[in-house]
Amino acid sequence: MDEKELPLLEIRNLTGETPIHWAAVDGNLNLLKFLTKQVADLKKHFHRSEDKVSILHAAVVAQRLEVALWLLKLDETQLDGTLAYEKDDNGYFLPKFRCQDNEDVVSSNVLIPTLDIKKGENNIKPHISEWDGINRLLEIKKKNMLAEQLVDVLARRDNSWQKSFIYKQRTPNISPAILRSKVSKLVKQSQSNREKQYTEQSTHSNSEYTPLLLAAAKGIAEIVEKILELYTQVINHVSEDALNILHVAVMYHQRDIYRIIKRTGALKWLKYRLSARGSSVLHQVGSMEFYGKRHKAGIAYQLQEELRWFFRMEKKLPTYLIRHCNDDNLTAWDLFENEHTLMLKEARDWIKKTTESCSAVAILVATVVFAAAYTVPGGTDPINGLPILLSSPVFLFFTIMDVVALASSLASVVMFLSILTSPFEFLDFHKSLPRKLSLGFGFLFFSLTTTMLAFSATILLTIKLEKEKWTSTLIYGAAFFPVAVFGLFQLPFVMAIRDLSKESWK
Repeated sequence: MDEKELPLLEIRNLTGETPIHWAAVDGNLNLLKFLTKQVADLKKHFHRSEDKVSILHAAVVAQRLEVALWLLKLDETQLDGTLAYEKDDNGYFLPKFRCQDNEDVVSSNVLIPTLDIKKGENNIKPHISEWDGINRLLEIKKKNMLAEQLVDVLARRDNSWQKSFIYKQRTPNISPAILRSKVSKLVKQSQSNREKQYTEQSTHSNSEYTPLLLAAAKGIAEIVEKILELYTQVINHVSEDALNILHVAVMYHQRDIYRIIKRTGALKWLKYRLSARGSSVLHQVGSMEFYGKRHKAGIAYQLQEELRWFFRMEKKLPTYLIRHCNDDNLTAWDLFENEHTLMLKEARDWIKKTTESCSAVAILVATVVFAAAYTVPGGTDPINGLPILLSSPVFLFFTIMDVVALASSLASVVMFLSILTSPFEFLDFHKSLPRKLSLGFGFLFFSLTTTMLAFSATILLTIKLEKEKWTSTLIYGAAFFPVAVFGLFQLPFVMAIRDLSKESWK
């Protein structure tokens, strides 16, 4: 039948959408309810003709969660209930996409937006809802509640985890130590084999992973917890390439998912499984295939995080799995070293440049405060040589701050020099170098602060205005301004010092 002869509701636009399909995308639920009553066969309107994307896909992509919930209910009560299991051309039940806030989103086989709004906090008074900020807050709260409902509905309908691939547990391969030159050759061969597998499309596609594994890979703890709450046995699900949820969480560095697995008690048996390529959990940590940069102060701290993650997992495994070689005859540490070679080089260059810059500032501060110690504010008594303002409490404050500034600046210089004399190997970046850098920067920041306090005390001793209150306010404001600016621009280092303090406390 020619398109001109079709009923009005069956005419499609350039992207292959009928008015019913477009009403779902637009989020007009009232119009959608009205139009669905006007057609005899709803299934005709549930897919775009261009790419076969279903109406449920389109509603979730457009963040029309209320429409998505209504469509699921309609499909369950009046149709065949298969809408939730529809796949697009890429093999996803629901497609991976980006929402307006640039957050990854999945539902069923994709992530659903998780918003940082606590449950039960919907007691906002109506008379303040006219504010734009409150309206946005209410919209976010509503979207969050709808997302939770949609996750619950889709999780209850999902049974993909029941198709778990059973592999006979492989015997660990403990090979004798090999030369470093051969290790590099083996790594290159491993990378070549991996590229060949991708070219032949024989590797496992993420679209074939179950919702549990996809949520674990993206770090969406809410979906993982919901699925585990509904189906406890899903924790043992194994993908076609013999990966379980622990493998996926570790290879994508999802610490929240790792903590969930640990709380369930499943870690004690999931850690023994080897993948189809003979990789242990520790091999997944060593691989950079799925590495995503972390928000750290510098590349040295990123390398430290990688090393921490590796040794943390190493403590959980028995010795024979630590020494186990994968199908490329590489141990986990061999793989880690070679895959992180570029990161190690960048970390070396970064920490050297940072240390040299900070040490120059520390030496400058030490020079200034050392000279200030011999230039006593107010001068000295020519008879006994004692400072004229010795009896003033401000002079005592100046003396203490000057001594502390000198001591802390010299301590930072010592820390920075110890970094520059380091061999800069992998294990140095695990604890030693980041700790020294954080301590050195902490001493430097403290020395700058005490130097400015000593300067303030000097001004108060030597300059007197009519109103002492205004004198103190202006002087201290001027003194702390450069310190505040310095701390603001070096905030990542300040956060690194905070993390170091927490680690030391633990």
